[in-house]
Formats: sequence, C-alpha cells, structure tokens
Amino acid sequence: MNIANAMWHKWLHKRLPPSRAQTLSHRSIFILPSGAGIAYLVMCMVLFILGTNYQNNLILALAFILLSLFHTSLLMAYRNLSGITLRAGKSNSCHAGEQASFTVELSAERYRHHIALGFANTTAQLTDVDNAHNSCCELPFPSTQRGKLNPGRIWIETRYPLGLCRAWSVQDLNLSALIWPTAIAGPTGLNSASNTDQNQPQQIRPGIEDFQGLERWQQGDSQSRVAWKQLAQTGSWQIKQFVEPIASPTILTLDSCCSIEDGLSHLTAQLLQHENNRQPYALKLQQQSIEADIGRTHLLQCLDALALYQEGK
Repeated sequence: MNIANAMWHKWLHKRLPPSRAQTLSHRSIFILPSGAGIAYLVMCMVLFILGTNYQNNLILALAFILLSLFHTSLLMAYRNLSGITLRAGKSNSCHAGEQASFTVELSAERYRHHIALGFANTTAQLTDVDNAHNSCCELPFPSTQRGKLNPGRIWIETRYPLGLCRAWSVQDLNLSALIWPTAIAGPTGLNSASNTDQNQPQQIRPGIEDFQGLERWQQGDSQSRVAWKQLAQTGSWQIKQFVEPIASPTILTLDSCCSIEDGLSHLTAQLLQHENNRQPYALKLQQQSIEADIGRTHLLQCLDALALYQEGK
C-alpha cells in the first residue's frame, strides 16, 4: 500500500508540479462515477437487459435516454471545473495544537457551481466561483508540532449537476506556514538578565502618566491636551506633554535544565507575557540574537525564531 501511495504521489508530482497558481484543464481533472452514478449505471444495464430479452422498444428507449443523461452529467461536471484558476494566498501561523489557515483565491471566466475544496483528512469548504469577482476560501489545517508546516495538496471537486459523476483535481500550491511552540508557563525555568547599569538615564516614551512639559499646539492635536490656563494667561496655544518610563529590557534565553521543546514553550509564554505588559524584551538563542523591542512585529520575529530553532535536527 505504501509503495502504491508513493508511486501515486510521484506520478502526481511529475504530472502536476507545485506552483503558486494553477489553472485546471484536461491534464489535471479526473472523473469517475460517484456511488449514486454506479447505481444509476446498474439500473440502466438492467433496463437494457430486460428490453433485449422481452424485445420491448419502450424499455430500450428509456435505457438509452438515461444513458445519454449520464453522459451529459459527465460533461457538465468536467466543464464546471475546467478553467478555474487557483492562487495561493496568505498563510496564517499559529501555535502547535491550533488550526493553521491558508487562503486560496479562485477565479474563472464563467460562473461555477458547488465547488468543494480542502486538504486531505479535513472538512471540505463549499463555494461558488463568480466570474465577476475572485472567490477566497480559507482552508483550515491542524498543526501538531512547531516548525514549518506543509499541508500538502489541495483537493478540489464537484458533483454538479446531478451527483452522478465526481470530477476532481489535486493541486500543490506550495503552501506553508510557521507553527510556533505552545505557550506553557514555566515556574522558574527561564534565564533572564536585565540591564542594571545605573549610570544610564531612564528611557521614556510618550504616555499618560507623568507630566513632561508644554509644547506648541499644532493642527490635529487633541483639544483635551490643550493647556487652557496658559492660553488664558498668555494667549499662546500650547499642549501638555505626558510620558511614561520604559522598563529595562529583559533578555530571554533558553533554559538548559529542561528539554528543548519545554524550554521553547516556556520562552513562548514569556514572550507573550512581556508583550502584554508592554515590557521590552530581547531573545537570545544559540547563534541568533534579536535586539530588545516591543510590538507586534517584534513578537512575530521572536516567535518565528522559536518555531525554526534547530528544526530538523
């Protein structure tokens, strides 16, 4: 079974190589009767045998009409898929154990009905493809461990219009997403170091805590910050400036006392905690260091580094 599966994937890779955009054609569409279609063909065969044995032309005519209907259904199922273009969209990263999602854009020159697509062993998403606008489908895929996730080929199929035939294709859009470690709070399992140089002046940033002074009013400044008292006394428009201290950055490192995966999970929890507290943090791994900062971009950079740490070793 494994040999047959390997040969099937090898043949698919040769016939339908990976690409970020694929247009379905006769080279990539396969058609077989569905379960209902097989029962339908058996019924047609029974009718044909009865008509032949009893020399009944009405039964023979009915059998041929039903067969022509099956043939029409087969052609319409093929036309419903042919010409659809699939493009890889945005991939959303997540923590291990959560559902990663991949966006796929579909477009066609004609309206297409009841298109189902999804990854293997996942629930298919149903959609129609409008010829006037691109359709976007967000496909979920479960993640089990950190690292780079490749969900594999996308199955796209239709049984339109009668459900007698199943036309399908399998396309590799080179989709991938980074899976971050699961966030697990560690009691004392992390090494951290703070900037304790007392000679350095404390850094500040704009905030709402401490009054810093007055500044000239400019177009667009909020009226709530206008120094009305100074305005009444001097006639000069000024606004109040407030600041808040920036905490000393924390350098987060991997704890050598626990396993790599546990240490990365603890680091992930620490990163999220520092980000929520708006406390600057830096990340130091074996051969990679990320300078102290805060913000969504900095958090994603650190999480991506944890996802790829010693991957494949």
